[in-house]
Amino acid sequence: MSTPLVAAILLMHRRGISLDLLIKRVAWLYEEIKHRKGELSLSSAPSSAIISQCLNFLSGFVNRKRDIFEPSVQAKKGDKSILMLTYYRNNLIHHFINDSLIACTILGISNIKDVSQGVNVSDIWVKVCFLKDLLNNDFLVR
Repeated sequence: MSTPLVAAILLMHRRGISLDLLIKRVAWLYEEIKHRKGELSLSSAPSSAIISQCLNFLSGFVNRKRDIFEPSVQAKKGDKSILMLTYYRNNLIHHFINDSLIACTILGISNIKDVSQGVNVSDIWVKVCFLKDLLNNDFLVR
C-alpha cells in the first residue's frame, strides 16, 4: 500500500493539501524512491483510487474539509494523529538516509570552516562513515 507515501506528504502539509496536489506529490515521491532502486509494493505510481484508499485507511488521523486533507490535531487526542502518520512515514527514511548523512556532514563542515574553496572528499567520507557507525543500530544503512 502507498500509506507511507501519503502520510509523508500529509505531514509536510499540516495546514492542508488538495487531493490533486497530494496525488502529484505522492507520484513524485514514488518516482524518487524508484529512481533510488527502492522497493515498493506498487509496480506503478499510485492512482487517485489508491490514494483515496490510503486516505480512507488513515481517516482516523486525517481531516477532510471540502477537497483539502490535513492531519487531525485535536485537544482531546493530543498528538496521536501526528504520531500515527509519523509511524507510517518512517517506513521511507531508509531510502533517504545516505543523502541525509552526506548533507549533514557538509553542513557540519561548513559551520566549522569556510567551504567556498571546496572541501576534500576524503574529509567528507570520514565524517559520513562516523555518522553511519553512530546510527548503525537505528537504521539499515548500505
